[in-house]
Amino acid sequence: MNFASLKEKMNWLKDKAIDITNKTLEKWAEAIQKSNFTIVDLATLESFISKSKNYYNDVMKKEVTKCVIVIFATKGTDFFKKALYILPVVYTKSWTANIEVKLVDTNIEWIDLLKYNITELPSLVLFENEKVIKVVAWEEKINKIVTGLNLDIVSTIKSMD
Repeated sequence: MNFASLKEKMNWLKDKAIDITNKTLEKWAEAIQKSNFTIVDLATLESFISKSKNYYNDVMKKEVTKCVIVIFATKGTDFFKKALYILPVVYTKSWTANIEVKLVDTNIEWIDLLKYNITELPSLVLFENEKVIKVVAWEEKINKIVTGLNLDIVSTIKSMD
């Protein structure tokens, strides 16, 4: 076997592997969009944000602060595909603090992103007591939250510039 044919077969294998990887990512992105991790209508989004309402605990005799995290992204973008590995990490960090996390497809009809102080996508929004506390825009900043070693995700989000 000569070197040219070996090189040609290796290039074909590389292209085939890239094609299979891209198709797999597309299928998983579609699966995430159809899962309960993704909000696809405005009523569900409003209902999810209402879960951040504080409540008074009679046993402990104090008000309990509730938070939720919403990640706004557009379906079909690279970030939406990267949510395959971003979402489980954010979910795990938020689970330690008893905070719920959802991904929102910004193609929702009637959604007003300015209502949530979002000027660019993707954005991670921290809601507390049904109010926007912090908006972390830009993919690199969201990746810092994901890759950071601190498990207290609320303090990490609040400390972002």
